[in-house]
Amino acid sequence: RLLRVLQESKIQPVGSERVYDIDVRVISATHQDLDQSIADKIFRQDLYYRLKGIELSIPPLRHRPEDILLLVRGFLGEGFHLASDAIQAILSSNWPGNVRELKHRVQAAAAMSDSNTLTSADLGLSPSSPRLEQCEFTEYLDLPLHEAKSLLVEKFERASIAHALSIESNNISAAARRLGVHRQSLQQKIKQLESDER
Repeated sequence: RLLRVLQESKIQPVGSERVYDIDVRVISATHQDLDQSIADKIFRQDLYYRLKGIELSIPPLRHRPEDILLLVRGFLGEGFHLASDAIQAILSSNWPGNVRELKHRVQAAAAMSDSNTLTSADLGLSPSSPRLEQCEFTEYLDLPLHEAKSLLVEKFERASIAHALSIESNNISAAARRLGVHRQSLQQKIKQLESDER
């Protein structure tokens, strides 16, 4: 239905026989890899090309710390200030929920605080929180949990199989014994992983 609307620039309200011309601009966002989703046949290619116009890639908030305090000041508006420990806490936090999480936390703190100067305690943050760049899972944190889990499992399987094959001089039978799987299972897994790379 959306594809038809985008293609014909017309809509027909439910229960009505009248068709209306429309002139709209569609702004859409996703954290999915749509090229991969199209290849996996879970997103329509024709709809993708109808939606695709000017494409902007916005990095996660933790990768653009220079924007964080500007956003916070915009969310707080006039009359509120940040204590130094609050600034430190905000800049050292991970913000896995990106701008939405930052906005809700800051506005909730402002609504509940008895003072117009917000502290790290008002925000419910620790001023010494380590930044997420130190975390080995950073690249997966903006993905849906099931997708991140699948990618992590696949990454581990690749590393584990490569390690076993390296130790066993590429002898599949010996590598399978080392991994505790049947030789045929290992061969199938290797073929699957090689296919996924294409």
